[in-house]
Amino acid sequence: MSNYFLEVTRLHNDINALDAILAGGEDETVLVNGQTKDTISKAIKARFEQLQAQVQGRRAYTTKALMTADTGQPVNTLAEVWNDSEDNNGLYGWDGGTWVKSPYDIKAYVNAQQHIATEENASAQAVGLSAAELEYPVTEVAEADFRPMVPSWLPSVGLKGWAPVFRVSVARNISDIKLRLTGTNDMVKLHVRVIRRAVDSPNTGPTANNYSSDSVLVNTSYDLSSYDGVASGEWEEFSLGLQFTAIPGYYYFVEYTCDTAAALNAPIGAQSGWTRAPFESSTDAQLAGFYQKVDGNWIAYKPGNNKCLGLVVLTSGAEANVLADAGRNGVATQKIRSALGLGNRAAISADSLNEAERVNINSWKGADFTGWMTFRAFDKTAYVDALRCTLNNANSTNSPDANLDTRYVRIEIFEDAPGVMTLSNFYQRPRYYKREHPVALSSAGVDIELPLGITFKEGREYAITLTGLDIHRQRSGLGIAGAMHPDILSGDRRLGGYQLDDHSEMTFALPNSNFMPQIETVALKPYVTKEKLDQITSGMALVGVPVYERPRAGLGWQHETNDGRFFDRWAVGYQPLATTKVDELEFLTSGMASLPGFNFRIYRRPDSLDLNSTPGSLEEDEVFFEKDFKNADFAAPDDGWFELSINTDDVGELEAGYLYIFAFDTEAYPGYGIGMGRSTDEYSNDDIWQRGWYGVSNSTTWNPIAGTSSIGFRVMVNRYQMAGQEPIAPTHTEVRVGQSKVSGVTVTLTGLELQRLNLPIKLTSTELVLRQPIKTFAKTETYSLLYDIDQRLFYHPGAYLPYRFIRNVSIVRTSDNQPLVEGVDYSVWYDGGKVQGLQDVPAFDVEITYDGYDSRYDLIEYDPFTGAVSVKEGTSRSYDPEEYIPTPSTDKRPLYLAYVYGNNCELIPLYPWEYGLFEGNEREVLRRSAFNRRALQKTLGKLRKGNPLTFAGYGDSITAQGGGTWQTPNGTTRDTESYYGDYPQDTKDLWPRYDHGDGAGQVHQHMGWNWYLKAQLEEAFGSLVSYDNWGIGGTTSADHTDPDGVRHGGLHPDRLNTMLATSPDLVVIGFGMNEIGQSNTSTNVAEIARQCKAAGADVIIMGCPRISSIGGRASLDSWRTTNDRLWLAAQETGSAFVSTTYLADNERLGGIALSPLSMCNANRFNHPGPYELRKYGQALAELFL
Repeated sequence: MSNYFLEVTRLHNDINALDAILAGGEDETVLVNGQTKDTISKAIKARFEQLQAQVQGRRAYTTKALMTADTGQPVNTLAEVWNDSEDNNGLYGWDGGTWVKSPYDIKAYVNAQQHIATEENASAQAVGLSAAELEYPVTEVAEADFRPMVPSWLPSVGLKGWAPVFRVSVARNISDIKLRLTGTNDMVKLHVRVIRRAVDSPNTGPTANNYSSDSVLVNTSYDLSSYDGVASGEWEEFSLGLQFTAIPGYYYFVEYTCDTAAALNAPIGAQSGWTRAPFESSTDAQLAGFYQKVDGNWIAYKPGNNKCLGLVVLTSGAEANVLADAGRNGVATQKIRSALGLGNRAAISADSLNEAERVNINSWKGADFTGWMTFRAFDKTAYVDALRCTLNNANSTNSPDANLDTRYVRIEIFEDAPGVMTLSNFYQRPRYYKREHPVALSSAGVDIELPLGITFKEGREYAITLTGLDIHRQRSGLGIAGAMHPDILSGDRRLGGYQLDDHSEMTFALPNSNFMPQIETVALKPYVTKEKLDQITSGMALVGVPVYERPRAGLGWQHETNDGRFFDRWAVGYQPLATTKVDELEFLTSGMASLPGFNFRIYRRPDSLDLNSTPGSLEEDEVFFEKDFKNADFAAPDDGWFELSINTDDVGELEAGYLYIFAFDTEAYPGYGIGMGRSTDEYSNDDIWQRGWYGVSNSTTWNPIAGTSSIGFRVMVNRYQMAGQEPIAPTHTEVRVGQSKVSGVTVTLTGLELQRLNLPIKLTSTELVLRQPIKTFAKTETYSLLYDIDQRLFYHPGAYLPYRFIRNVSIVRTSDNQPLVEGVDYSVWYDGGKVQGLQDVPAFDVEITYDGYDSRYDLIEYDPFTGAVSVKEGTSRSYDPEEYIPTPSTDKRPLYLAYVYGNNCELIPLYPWEYGLFEGNEREVLRRSAFNRRALQKTLGKLRKGNPLTFAGYGDSITAQGGGTWQTPNGTTRDTESYYGDYPQDTKDLWPRYDHGDGAGQVHQHMGWNWYLKAQLEEAFGSLVSYDNWGIGGTTSADHTDPDGVRHGGLHPDRLNTMLATSPDLVVIGFGMNEIGQSNTSTNVAEIARQCKAAGADVIIMGCPRISSIGGRASLDSWRTTNDRLWLAAQETGSAFVSTTYLADNERLGGIALSPLSMCNANRFNHPGPYELRKYGQALAELFL
């Protein structure tokens, strides 16, 4: 039989290999059991390239050797080697006698055609343009490629500006431009412009003539007034921080001038450089650059050979992605965001939108606009992850009400054939997408990626709109950064549109300019071609799965009433928990074969309004969708019950925060009716919108469905899954919580999300107001006030009051009615329920008056079907609420446990423990379980054979559960109620009691963790398990003896040897509570374990339970350290270990499911109560189960 742990190791290795195969890159392989396996990505890539070669009419070979051996081919046959060395891979042709490699880089061509992104070099690496990327590069790649030349020009009266020039052969994202400057310590401002000009323009300076192809891409200034800089004659590299896209067919002039404190347009120096090749024609002279003389004229720099003006051009390393403007003749968008930022831009009013004013302005403020739009078209189907833009709310409101600031951005996307949509009609076209996203904007502008996650289809055009919304979802100010679009004629209204604050529709373009709102589509993945999509979805089927279902009963209201009339209208409401794209709605109907047709509408209503108002009756009701159906559309076989599916592809998304009313009517066909299926769900009279409405025989009145009956329906989405597989049900649900906030007894949960196998659902924010526990005001009791020098009140011998939490305490001496002074005569333990005398006098009676506060545990649950959050209230108790925690409802799942005390609340997350393991720690648990089972091999062997087992509990009072001596186990004083001294009697009365045959009678209880272990082992294995309790209260693991001679420590030889003489099969060691923070715990416990193992017993070392956070007996770090020492003892001796920190540390409180305020409540500071002991007992029993 294979070793269990070997199998576990093999499983781990297999899982890791599977992870690598699934997640590895396109060029990676994985070694599995000595065999090399391709990753999924590599296998798909290889197969795709083979298919691609076949589609292109080529033969495909993995290696050149295989191709060379295949000589029986017709002349001009093409072949491609795809999985050999870099030199051998490529395109070949058969000339009749040999395979000849093509000189063309076909792979690069295919990549360009498919828009497969190459890996980008990190911008921080500052990779320059290569020789193949610039016609005549003026760039620094390495020291050998760019050197400053002498002479260089120092600032002089005759030289006022410089303009080095570059061009590119492929589209490139320019990430920065650097200059080498001198005399920057005298400069006040540096002025920079980037001007683009067609290559066929005359050889003149950047501003000598205004050619039609000229475009100013950048016009900005840098404030150097507080910049130290370098002196004249010293040189420094100056980064301009410019970002834009350069495209072939243009020169790019980088013009720079400066101001000093003494003069505007002051002299400025420059350095020269050289290119890799000399200029060979007159048109190349543009690349040498220009300088400006004192008269303002620009003069061509003509030094001869390959000299030029110097600059450094940095790119991102990859060919520029023109995806964002594929519908604009394939020309890339030009970014013109300057280094000065958006905050320095002036607002643009409606009458100032002209090119002259906007040349120097590249953003619009939120004070004047509420929305923006642009058109996009794609030449290939593309999955777009996000929209990227720079938004601002500059001066968006003058109101002191911060709620009017822009809090959300609504994205709406409309779809149609190319060229159909205009700025005046696009919002009337089919809506493809709609969603709102929370945003945090500033007046200076914020770079934002708005999640999208949708596919844009080949051959379609899309109008993309962004609208600012305030907290009330009303339109609010939204500014945006602009972009320059090259080669679009002035006045072309397809640039985009803006929405003014006083208009309800987007009806304006940005006229007389080639500026447009900068809204980029961001595709983190390459284009998805049809071939790839077919390959990915091969063997899969698109199936409908329900995201919401109101179960149908299989019967309902027939289309014709008993008195001969007809039901001619029906409606029912639906509130989505999260925004989702709905593909189909399903209803059970009747009378459909005879029915000529019907009208179907979806009304949308904000859920802040009256949900029970009849459909369409509120001014705010919006006809969200409407369609007329004819008989041929549904083709029912007869008038009996028929499942009607309504395709809702054109509906767009249904958003959270709205009620959607699905409404049918047959008013256009008098004398015909439609029946509707009934749901098994029942709703109260207050929920008309959930029950539904109906109308009879051409009546225009909507009537609420009577009683508790409701209309049944299903909301469906289409999902890919394996062909032939049953549709995934929505009931396998987990929950995620973004944030929880507690204020008093008010709990606010945000970011809730149901993780379902078929569709995650994001829920709206939930606010719960928990009921305050019972308070008893001005309770008066007679109390004996004791003086004691120990300031730790939990050790003070004075009596506890009935309430654990007390407030507003006043005390009067009984003998003379003299009021006592707090802090002088007494001190109060407000969270422990005890009073201590501060005067060194004999005890005396007082009358104590106080307010007593109960506490309570409430269970916060969620419905896995609807996501609805509810509270199951526990029992209010003056002392022990942990023993009255409510059990989870059968149809709900636990989310939080709320400990409510006074006007306070503490949340304990339960959802990370939904499957009994703390989420994210599964590997840790598996490793610990393997370690523990190795340590318990002998015990497990006995149990599996059904043999009897004897085990001993050896520890302190938590093990003893009462008194006891070292000479004998069990006895009259162990496992008794004395351990639970302060628990109320009504709680104690609930506990079962047992007679151990020791003459004490039926006085024993079985609530210690060892009793739980005994019961679980007997139930699981059927063995007879005997338990001997050797615990002694007040002891530690050390070798010590108390003065009474009874309470020996764990290492005391008399005590240890007496226990071992009984030959237990298993020993459960439980020390630590009385020695928290001591350094010798690990040494002592390890020695106890060694002696137990030497005597033939398996050993389990229990972690120390977490102490109460009230009273300050020991720090949390000391408790953690003690448990670390116990774990070390287990590791050193090969003993099994039960970790209490795993269950009860701050990050994992859901394991013990208690607040630290009520831990160890049996004696109010270091004795766990029955509930805790049961939790620790479960962890102990899980070592075997």
